Amino acid sequence: PPGHAADHYNRSRSVTLCYVTEAICAVVLLTMTLSGVHSTWPILLAMVLLGGARAFSMPGAQSLLPTLVPPEFFTRAVALNSSAFQVATVVGPALGGFLYLAGPTVVYGSVLVLAIVAALLMMQVQGGRGHLNAQREPASLQTLLLGLRFVRSRPVVLGAISLDLFAVLLGGATALLPMFASDILHAGPSGLGLLRTAPGIGSAVC
Repeated sequence: PPGHAADHYNRSRSVTLCYVTEAICAVVLLTMTLSGVHSTWPILLAMVLLGGARAFSMPGAQSLLPTLVPPEFFTRAVALNSSAFQVATVVGPALGGFLYLAGPTVVYGSVLVLAIVAALLMMQVQGGRGHLNAQREPASLQTLLLGLRFVRSRPVVLGAISLDLFAVLLGGATALLPMFASDILHAGPSGLGLLRTAPGIGSAVC
């Protein structure tokens, strides 16, 4: 559905809505932290909403680039975008780990500020002019499943996507870090922050 939405609706507006949704999730978590609420279901609900927003924002944001730059600058823009993404992949977790050390209030507050800034900046983007004027089939179940049919008809693509899918699902070591910090190392939030920072530092060294 996210890729389908990116093809049929204004991408910049949908990405803006996703960033606003992420800001709302940060408000919920920040409010729970400040009020001392320890119930788990609001946290899980916020995480489901956050995951949905991230899932819908990725296809829209990734497909915006061709509509933002002239064709003669496209390869240069792709290289710059890829470089920025790689730097963020390394630096982001490292900075995030240090934010952990400052406590959950600082973490959720930082996410809230950054999500609002991202939404305001995305509102200024006039992307999607190419796909909005292009001929496209009306939204239906058939067009929704068109991507799956394409992947199934290309064994190489299916194999590559399947390999990446299982690597992400079964190799997400960072998802286990809170358990290691609390139950094995007994290090608490500060230990979790250092653990989360370590992959970024290691990537920078390599």
